[in-house]
Amino acid sequence: MGIVHTGVITFVLVCAIGGPLHAQTTVFAGANAQASPGGGTHSVLLIGGQYFVFFNDGTSVVYATSRDGVTFSAPMPASGAPANLSFSVARRGNTLGLVWAHADATGYSISYREATIAGASLSFGAPTLVATHATDTRGYLATLAYSAAGTPYIAAIEFGQTYVGPAGPGCGSTARYRPIHYVRQNGAWQMRGYCNNFDAVRDPNSIAIAPSGANMIIASALDANMSTAIVSDVVELAEPWHLVPAVDHVLAAQLSAAQSLTVATDVHLLYRDGAGAVSYARQDGTAFDLNAAALDVTVLNSLARNPALSRPATAAGCYVAAYTVDNTIRRRTFSGTIASLSVETTAYATATTPTNLSAELDAATAPALVWQEANAIKLGFAAGGGAVTLSATPATAPADGSATIAFSSTAFRDACATPIPAGSLVTVTTSVGTIADSDASTELEGTQVFANASGEISFSVRAPTTAGIAVVAAMPITGGTNTRTQAVFTDPLPQPGTCGDRVVDVAAGEQCDSGGVDTEACNADCQPPRCGDGHVNVAANEACEAGTLCDLTTCTYEYSVGGGCAGCGASGGHDALLSVTCASFAIARRRRRRLSRP
Repeated sequence: MGIVHTGVITFVLVCAIGGPLHAQTTVFAGANAQASPGGGTHSVLLIGGQYFVFFNDGTSVVYATSRDGVTFSAPMPASGAPANLSFSVARRGNTLGLVWAHADATGYSISYREATIAGASLSFGAPTLVATHATDTRGYLATLAYSAAGTPYIAAIEFGQTYVGPAGPGCGSTARYRPIHYVRQNGAWQMRGYCNNFDAVRDPNSIAIAPSGANMIIASALDANMSTAIVSDVVELAEPWHLVPAVDHVLAAQLSAAQSLTVATDVHLLYRDGAGAVSYARQDGTAFDLNAAALDVTVLNSLARNPALSRPATAAGCYVAAYTVDNTIRRRTFSGTIASLSVETTAYATATTPTNLSAELDAATAPALVWQEANAIKLGFAAGGGAVTLSATPATAPADGSATIAFSSTAFRDACATPIPAGSLVTVTTSVGTIADSDASTELEGTQVFANASGEISFSVRAPTTAGIAVVAAMPITGGTNTRTQAVFTDPLPQPGTCGDRVVDVAAGEQCDSGGVDTEACNADCQPPRCGDGHVNVAANEACEAGTLCDLTTCTYEYSVGGGCAGCGASGGHDALLSVTCASFAIARRRRRRLSRP
């Protein structure tokens, strides 16, 4: 869309807006930008009705925020230190945790930092060093979760760690990559390594962690097998065993986990198997024996990658399994058990191959998705029922500070494609003008309106005083889906019945109307040009209207010196003294010429 200005009128050129813009947004783009590895790691949270997206900007972990999923803030520091191996975030009540790992010439390190959540803001405390080593890998694919008691756990793949568990010391060579976890006890971090499931190479491997009742399940995919360990805050309860005998050993971070809301001890697992398919499995967290097996194994897509799993806020909601297939992001949902699995739908078509896909772990409406395309960090949503549309009536209005444009939406829906409940708060924003409706919530930033019984909203935007294109967006405060559209505010036209509107209003004393400019037939004041009217109309060949040197029958200068009048000002007037001087000089010159004749 473009705007062409001609005089006081603005013509709007509409270049195929083509319906609502798809709700995917570039959060950040930079040469060294990096999303979290995906899989078991997480990088997006909804806090106080705003999305917080964490990413690596090339120097450290930072985050950007958005109230509408469209416009994001400038990046703000989170880790305050480099994090080139991995990072992950998690939330427990009013505490946000961040873990990151880094490798450089001095060695490997893994760090942890907490922030206090107040409304929609974060207040970070000092970081703590979890582990470091001069030569051995620490914190590869580090991911974070909190137990039911609020204890932070960090799961990672590390090299050279000693086994610590009920099987006693030893348990094979330490010259292996093993799944491990750190647990904070009495203010100090304790490491736990496992006897089973190890690999001779770091890449590609995967790890994920999720609560299982009062315990934690740590799943890992190493050496073409997926194994899980069940641990408590104090002790290892079940050594890892091969839960799935054949998993992907081509790509890293191909494993995601989420606790069940139906059976608190169950954990849902999403992984890429050895045949290249994204599959689902469930683990019973009460089965500690080595003969336990993966339950309800189901193939979701036979040729996919980058699995990411999200769970709903309540047991009645839908889990979302997201994954990539070529240049698309696909989704399937289930409620309660995998037996209710939906058909596959395409959430997004991407310009380039998406990588590092992660999902919002706990989503009240539908999960936000974060992924990477080349050097860009992207955000989108996995809501059901198709895109929400936002319509403007009228599409244009004058930028007079008082006109309004009304907006109405189709239904906002959750992951199960169910409309959001009546009375749900939806944040509305505009880049130009102001929201005309009263704010339905004084506790949240921005302006909120209520959804009706169909999950739809309506509101108005008041015009600014200068022309512009407004990007108008809306997103429920529970997140999960958004919409945006455009409207145009134009330069206001002159009011009818006034001089300059190109309409001759005889009743108002107008004899012509040239649109507020002088022409050969009309003055700008809507009167015909007349010599002696006191207005110099250059278009009507007038040069002056008064003065000694002005011919008041033609309104041109009678005398000139050297091709011009020395007393004429830029506006066609002249200085009286100079005019007399010019006239005297001209008369004297004529007299000398007569006397010199023979």
